[in-house]
Amino acid sequence: MAWNRRRGCTTSSDISRTGRRIECAICCPGKSISPHPKRQYGSNVTLTGKHSSLLVFLLFCNLTQAASFNCNLAKHSDERTICATPYLSELDVRLATTYRLLQQQLLMGGRGALQDEQNAWIKQRRHCDTDYHCLVQRYTQRQQELDALYRQHARPE
Repeated sequence: MAWNRRRGCTTSSDISRTGRRIECAICCPGKSISPHPKRQYGSNVTLTGKHSSLLVFLLFCNLTQAASFNCNLAKHSDERTICATPYLSELDVRLATTYRLLQQQLLMGGRGALQDEQNAWIKQRRHCDTDYHCLVQRYTQRQQELDALYRQHARPE
């Protein structure tokens, strides 16, 4: 991790075995630092160690490809495919967000029914295994269903 005093922001980079510089700017686009610990780059940027660089990389760079569930615990092939594919991860996060918003709109009985439907949908999704097109189709169909339910149960402001 490095602190850029002039711009007042933090940047981080991937700790690469090849030692090449990889950009992963949190708030300073175009800035990058080398993954080598304790090297100075200019008067304002100092690396403190490989562990802090790794921590920042894991916290911020991996967020761009995060599913709505913990990918480290993914044990089914459909979950691993979702974690490995940015577009499927994006669909998963969008669906999970819609699901949570819909849960807040429903009364108690409706929440239980929605949860049962979601569990049944997850079982159907598992049948897709690693088939990308099948997973996209399942997500698109479920998203349309949840969007329709959300519009139906939306509370007037």
